[in-house]
Amino acid sequence: MFSPPQYRPVAQIDRIHLTCTRTPDGESLTLDELDALDLAPALRRSDVPLTSADPRLAGIAATSPRHRFLAAHFYVCPAGVVTVGRHPEEIPGLLDVPRTALLVCLLGTRRYSGAAWSALRVLLRGRPAIEHYSPLPGVVPDHLPVGGDPGFDPAAWAAADFQPLPGHVL
Repeated sequence: MFSPPQYRPVAQIDRIHLTCTRTPDGESLTLDELDALDLAPALRRSDVPLTSADPRLAGIAATSPRHRFLAAHFYVCPAGVVTVGRHPEEIPGLLDVPRTALLVCLLGTRRYSGAAWSALRVLLRGRPAIEHYSPLPGVVPDHLPVGGDPGFDPAAWAAADFQPLPGHVL
């Protein structure tokens, strides 16, 4: 079945939306497992290859092309590894997430490892290590609002200077 292109320019990203896999806290999943997990609620990824006019994207192929149902742009694993799911120019794969959001998914339900909290902070608050995680350095600027429902209150997390919240650490 053919699905239409579902892309937007990186410049249209105006918020960060956090979600979680609603799997057991501390459990790691492969991209294949995430793809199967995201199958039900996700928008199927486009069959039309990504071609970008953004010079920062030169030479970057669509990420995880065989995974048709990955919903998030980034997955934060318990070990602190950030895995790229959808390309940042693809729209998020969840129907209730705005098309202009960058979707970040934490593996777990409401309690995350110290390594996962650190990786999330680095991913969303830039600093030099963002280039390690993002194929688009600078695509996650510090000023974007953070929202969503990852099992904790993103506004409280931001107010706490993006430090792990009590009761939500493994």
